Order: sequence, then structure tokens, then C-alpha cells
Amino acid sequence: MRFLSGIVVIFFVLVASSMGMEDGISFEAADVEDTIHAAIRYIYNLEYEKSYRLFESVFYSHPFAPFGTIAVEWLLNQQRDSFEEANQNLERSIFTVSSYYRRLIKSYPDDYRILFYYGLTMGLKARVLLGKKDWVGVLINGYKSYSCIKKAWEKNADYDACFPMGLFTYYVGVSSAYMKIATALLGVSGSKEDGLKQIEVTAQKGNYGKYEARSTLAFIYLFLEGNYKKALKYSSIMAKDFPNNPYFKYLMAESYIGMGKYDRVELLIEEMKRMSSALRGRVKRETTFRINLLQASLALYGGRLREADKFFRECLNYTDFELDYELGNLYLRLGYMYDAVGDREKAKKWYKKVMKLDNRSVACKEAAVRYKEPFSLGTFQECVK
Repeated sequence: MRFLSGIVVIFFVLVASSMGMEDGISFEAADVEDTIHAAIRYIYNLEYEKSYRLFESVFYSHPFAPFGTIAVEWLLNQQRDSFEEANQNLERSIFTVSSYYRRLIKSYPDDYRILFYYGLTMGLKARVLLGKKDWVGVLINGYKSYSCIKKAWEKNADYDACFPMGLFTYYVGVSSAYMKIATALLGVSGSKEDGLKQIEVTAQKGNYGKYEARSTLAFIYLFLEGNYKKALKYSSIMAKDFPNNPYFKYLMAESYIGMGKYDRVELLIEEMKRMSSALRGRVKRETTFRINLLQASLALYGGRLREADKFFRECLNYTDFELDYELGNLYLRLGYMYDAVGDREKAKKWYKKVMKLDNRSVACKEAAVRYKEPFSLGTFQECVK
């Protein structure tokens, strides 16, 4: 049983998406609150080192800063190291920071913020265990996280708390019967619709968590719900707020593809190409993969199958994703391509690879259908007209 390896974000208010700081905000913000906001925005502009320095500068001045520091450190390490090494470093940091929060809770038992950020730190532990497919560990640490955040919410109804609680509720809502029973025994229940509504609250009214709530909603609606109109809504908001981050352009492009509006995608591809020249490390490799996938998809749906094959082959040169949703789209569309050229056996091979991901994505469900019923490019083109 695998759950969204990208919602794995599960209680992680600062998911590995991206944020950053707009022109005009001072580096030397005297107010700690301004410094925290600046550090958060730096993340979404992929400027992790600047974000890390700002969080470190207020580490002992604001209860959010220790969590923010290790979260950004994790993102930084992913650019330099393997996912396994980055996760090992994160586990050590979680141990240190969670101990620090526990000491603060003893000294300041009435400060709901400390309890809230301690809960988020426990959520990071659940996130690491999810990558290891340690489902029992995910449940235990996820429940610890949820419980802390819920207690903090009861002390003070902070809109930011709606996001991690909503994400856990969504997780329960789309999980297997086993997970639903286990969480029900712990007193947690809910539907995915309830979870989405809670995340929406943070997206609209949140303070620190509003950007990640919006980014996560774009992700969920695109890859898990297949609601491309809503995916476009939230990815467009993020792309406007952070115009130098290619990830949000990519989410917009995939939303347009899902809606059959291919003419909107070319411009986004060109914008991503311009941005990629300034990128480095894993972010650059992932952006290159996404550009090739979009180009392959446009060629496929336009009936230019030789061109599609060329770009799909480029995509296969980079499949080092910790989260497998984009790989699901790649494998599914490879299946489409082979069906389009009449090679049913190869098509079924790629559909089977999608199904093996078992990540409850739209691609996974579609692959199960196409494994039995071949994809027809002509029929598809008629459907999206």
C-alpha cells in the first residue's frame, strides 16, 4: 500500500515545491516576523541558501525558525546529495529539533505555537518514514503530528493549522481500508472532501502556510483528483506570486494539457526553457525532464509520433524522482504512443509500470483502463475538441 508520495508532504508545511522573496523586502528586516516571511518566500523562489541563513539568524527568536531551518536544510541537501543521504541527515536534525521543542513546551506549556511547530516536526518524521514505506511508522508519527497540531488549534484557532490537519484528513480519506480502520481506532476520521476544505482555509486565510497550501492544492487537483480547472487556478496563483519558479509553470502546463488546451502550453514551455539556464543541480535536471515531457506530450496529442518518441527518450534519461507522479504521466503517455503506432505489447508494458506505482493517481487509474482497452489517438483528439 503506497500513498501519495507527494502528498507525502503529509504534514510538511514547507513541501519540496518552492518559494522566495520579492524585490523590495530588506535582507536586514529588523522585525523577526518579517525575517520569517522573507525566509519562507525565498524557498518558493528556489533560493534555499538565503532562506537557510535567515532562519538560522532567528533560530532562538521565533518558534517557527527551528522547523524552518531543518526543512530548508533538507531541501538544500537534496540538491547536493542523494535522497537517501538527505533523508538520513533530516532524521538526525528532527531528533535534535524535536528535543529542543519538548524543552520549550515544558517551559512554556501555554504557548500554542511551540506545540504546533513540534507537531510539524513530527510530521517530517512521518514524511521520511513514508519514503521508506514504513507504514506503521507513518501512522504512528502522523498521528503524533496530527494530535499536537489539533491541540494547538484548540488553544488558538490559527488558520495555518488547517493545512496539516486537512492534509492528514485527505490522507485518511483516500487511503486503504486498513489505514482507515487504524486511524478510526485512534479517533481520527474524515473524507477527502473535508480535507480539501480545510486546506482551502489555509490557502485563503493562512499566514506562513498559505503558499504551501496553494501549491499542494494545485498538486492534489492535478495528479490525484483530475480537476484540471482547480489545478490551474492554484498553479496560476503561485506562478504569479513566484514568476521565476518553473515548477508552477509546469503545473499550469499539465493543467492545460488535462483540459485539452494545447495552444496554451507552448508559451509556458518557452518560459521554462528561459528559466532553466539559471538553475543548477537537481532542480535543473527535474526542470529539463518536465520540459521534455511537455514537448513529448504536445507532439503525441498532435499526432507527431516520431517527435514524441524523441522527447520521451530524453525523459527516460532522468527518472531519479523521489515522488513518482510525474513518472506516472511519462509511463502512461509512452503507453499511449505505442498504442497509437499499433504496438499493443509495448503499450501494455508501460501501462503495467504505471499500475505498479500504485500511488492512487489519475494516471494510475487511467493505466488500469488502458491495459484492458487500447488508447486511440483519433478518438482522443475528437474528445478534446
